[in-house]
Amino acid sequence: EDKLLRTQHDLEDARRAHYFPAASGFSLRFSYNDTYVGFKELLLEHLSGVLRISVAAGTSAHGHAQVPSLRVTWEGGAGCGGSGSGGALRFLGEGVSVVNRRDLFGISLAPNISFTRIDLSARFKAVLPLVYLPKRRSWKLESGFKIELLQFKREASSAAGAESEYAPEKLLRLLMQAVIEGMTRHLLMGQLGPHLGAYLKAARHGAEVVVDVSVRGIPVRTFDANLSGGGEAAADAARLLGISR
Repeated sequence: EDKLLRTQHDLEDARRAHYFPAASGFSLRFSYNDTYVGFKELLLEHLSGVLRISVAAGTSAHGHAQVPSLRVTWEGGAGCGGSGSGGALRFLGEGVSVVNRRDLFGISLAPNISFTRIDLSARFKAVLPLVYLPKRRSWKLESGFKIELLQFKREASSAAGAESEYAPEKLLRLLMQAVIEGMTRHLLMGQLGPHLGAYLKAARHGAEVVVDVSVRGIPVRTFDANLSGGGEAAADAARLLGISR
């Protein structure tokens, strides 16, 4: 099973590298189910919400061995409009390409659908069941992983490319889900190293942890702000550049 899983992971990595080679300028690669997304640049304005992490230890209360596992749930927080509104994400992508290995709307997609720029935001909920693999000393996403987009919006900013206005919403939703999956994987899998898994393997008690997440980047509105103009966008851009006005 470990060898099969390793082969599947290696195959996914090879697909992402093949679809979006670094030699062509791609710096970020995500995938969700059969949708693959590559970015030459990604400007994250914000990612916020609450991560609820339920931990099952590797030894039950009766002393029986079991697989250490985590169930991670993205929820809304105080900064997201309430607990029922989900996490919040907005980003601006530049040089974005999408590959879908399945048919969409009954037709086969071209190998590469590209956007010069795309500006998207969403509120979402996500569930990530993870199990620890002692032989590989790593965490694996289990079946049952899902992302639900509660709200989805193409932002009408001046930075967004005109071609994104005509893209099918279903395709853009798949793109958004791939970004959420990739960012969550990076946020969690990079932090849940083998030391936590080794500890949980010997632990006898589970736990539940709630973590507030608030990642703030450069506001999208500053991307094409007119420094000689007025308004908040120009003021933000000047401040980022260290220009006094």
